[in-house]
Amino acid sequence: MTQPSQYRMGAIAFVAICLLVYSLIAYFHKEFLPLVAIVAPELYQTIEKSTTDGSLTYPLVVVFAAAIFVVSLKIESDWNPLLVLRRVVHGWVSIPQLANAFMVMAKDELITPEEARKAVVGDPDAPYVTIGDFDKDRRSLDRRWAELCYIRLWLEHNRAQGSHLTFFNEACFAWQQLQADYDNVRDRIAPLKRGEVTDTNIFADVVEKVDALRRQYCRLAACFLVFKNETRKNAIEDARQFGLMIRLELARANPLRYVGIFLVAIMIAIYFGVSLSAMSWDLLHNDPAAAFGQDPDLITRWIGFALGDYGMPILAVLLLRYLGWTVDASQPDSYLISYASIFLVALCVSAFCLALSIMLAGTSPTAARPFPQIVFACFKWSISPAIVAIYVAYHIDRQIDPLLPDIGSYKNWGMPQRLMSCLFFGMLVTVFSALPALSIPPNQSSIWPVNKLRLVVVGTTFVIGVIMALVGEFFLVKPKPAADR
Repeated sequence: MTQPSQYRMGAIAFVAICLLVYSLIAYFHKEFLPLVAIVAPELYQTIEKSTTDGSLTYPLVVVFAAAIFVVSLKIESDWNPLLVLRRVVHGWVSIPQLANAFMVMAKDELITPEEARKAVVGDPDAPYVTIGDFDKDRRSLDRRWAELCYIRLWLEHNRAQGSHLTFFNEACFAWQQLQADYDNVRDRIAPLKRGEVTDTNIFADVVEKVDALRRQYCRLAACFLVFKNETRKNAIEDARQFGLMIRLELARANPLRYVGIFLVAIMIAIYFGVSLSAMSWDLLHNDPAAAFGQDPDLITRWIGFALGDYGMPILAVLLLRYLGWTVDASQPDSYLISYASIFLVALCVSAFCLALSIMLAGTSPTAARPFPQIVFACFKWSISPAIVAIYVAYHIDRQIDPLLPDIGSYKNWGMPQRLMSCLFFGMLVTVFSALPALSIPPNQSSIWPVNKLRLVVVGTTFVIGVIMALVGEFFLVKPKPAADR
């Protein structure tokens, strides 16, 4: 369940990312040919022949890319990145957990406001309710009946406003049936309140019906609190006014405590990623002397490229998170919009800084082009850094925002699952760097052979993804409140 505007934003975000994936497939269609060989070998032979002799026109490329994309979109497997993306976007825009929490609190911890108590006592549809009933034992029939009358009156008041009829007319909530059940229970509870019934079986039956009806009204009230509010923050504020005892501070903590961890992690990841990838290539080709005697200038140059491509956008995102917190410590109106903005900022910063690194190095034929052309050519390398930037921002938000689940709060999310999630994230970001790496021309001017360059790009990306995921999963600890300490 979600607000229509939140759902539309989630749909737009999912479609935009799918279009990005489709564009990558169309741009790197040659690199995707091995996937076709696995699914349809005959089609692969036809396409490979057309690619070799040059008869594969661009319209056919578009159709070919669309076919691959549609097949990927329909594969309902846990390893499918598009399925994972759909679940992530759905988790951003839907908040059924919050509605369930509200329902439990309304059922077990409701404190009816003073003004509402007077309104219930004066309501002709809530007979035999006194002010003192709201302070009796929670297990007593008097208090349960009084709270049931309050919840029904609160919902009726919101329904009478006329702006939420789409909610109350929803068939699954069965508003009319609830009203009929309430009238039936009201007629049966009146003799009990007057002391005219002494049969314990009748008393137990009425208590059971009151409890069942109260649970249904609590569910409806919780769903309505979520429905009428755009954000979690507003829903919680409304729930407090309703009478739910939420002792949660809404202000976010200072994100600066986690900035240093990620900055150190990205520098370590870049250094080891470049060095180990270059060494691995030489060791795989039986050249231990070259593996342990890498050209320091060349290593430094590639570390500079990686810092511009990954380090600077992550630094920019961390700085923006801190500056945003200093201006407003409350939650953003929509985390979905926040992460979409982070993606765009990281994408642009990564392309600009990588282009600047290439131009300053001056060793590539690309460096001779005009700077705007270099920036445009670098956008294909900026997708993975933008994804890593979102990952970093998301894990920081989970630690500083009391409305988001703590990273360490998963009881059934142990060490093996977390390690597998880190490896999966590393492979995910590697895919978006592997595609442009495969398009590196063989006639590049680097001292390294083209395949070694590709391995350095892919290996560095994988190391960065895994290390940043490990930091996010294991090295961020939410500070305990002073009372707990």
